[in-house]
Amino acid sequence: MDAAIWEIPEGKALIQRHHFYEQIVYALSGRGYTTFTQGKRQNKFEWAEGSLFSVPMNLVHRHFNSDSAHPARLLVISTFPYALQSFGSVGLLNNMQYDFNDRFDGSSDYFKRNERIRKRWEQANFVKDIRTAEVVAWEERG
Repeated sequence: MDAAIWEIPEGKALIQRHHFYEQIVYALSGRGYTTFTQGKRQNKFEWAEGSLFSVPMNLVHRHFNSDSAHPARLLVISTFPYALQSFGSVGLLNNMQYDFNDRFDGSSDYFKRNERIRKRWEQANFVKDIRTAEVVAWEERG
């Protein structure tokens, strides 16, 4: 795993990317939106400070800052080092052409779905504000 803080200048966007490794994003500050493209399908969702979301593996995506007066900062945690050690090729990680349809189905509600599993875990692709998310008691754990 590695982590980096990306800053998106006021009213700007980061370059479009896709990569063959996992990525989790936490919005440290600012507000914006991210687009995901697979073939002709494109999804867009908005995020703000406190949002947490995953970037589906190998899906074309781009992060935009919606605020023309302030930068946005994203904490990005990825499995890039593990993937690089496993496959040994940055070219493979950044240029693989394969759609993981079992991970991203392109549906318009992909970033809205939320499911409680075993009464205590949430399975979601987007959390609007993780700082206000419900903490479910788990007595066995303490």
